[in-house]
Amino acid sequence: MEMTMIALNKEFPIEMPAGLTNGGTFDFIEGLGLTNRQFFFNMSAKEKQLLQTKKVSVRLLHEGDFTLALLRVGNSPLMFELVFDPTIYGDDRAVDHLKRSNMIYIFGIESATNTVETMRPANLPKKLHETWLKVWEKALVSDGYSEKYQAWVQDIYQRYSTERLWDMAVYVGKLGE
Repeated sequence: MEMTMIALNKEFPIEMPAGLTNGGTFDFIEGLGLTNRQFFFNMSAKEKQLLQTKKVSVRLLHEGDFTLALLRVGNSPLMFELVFDPTIYGDDRAVDHLKRSNMIYIFGIESATNTVETMRPANLPKKLHETWLKVWEKALVSDGYSEKYQAWVQDIYQRYSTERLWDMAVYVGKLGE
């Protein structure tokens, strides 16, 4: 497996999603692993400082065969949703990776230039890691999982704000602990 090289103040080696200026993606990137890219248009020094230094709390919304993890940086308003469908890769590489590693990489990216401003590797909380492994393994053998998962995500996004989802989700730990 070839490693993906990423450096601060350099362009991220994968194109950012079209039309995204503020927001994030959560993907499995070959040679890197589970990756949360957070895009900021005109990223402020305060946002950089928060992403680099504050503890990140993790909560999990788990309904049946579906999960949505939420991250909150310190006590700041910075909250991110981690939507992930392991079936989109056409094989079990994301699950295989999760069996070998409990790491996530969070990147703060200036969306005007796709430049890496912050990067933070961290361990997943044990409860999140275990839950994802169980749910993702089941997803790989579930017919129509992707469509059902996307419908579930759209439904909760239509009904709840990120703040309300945070309140509804169960605390599972902090990144890096």
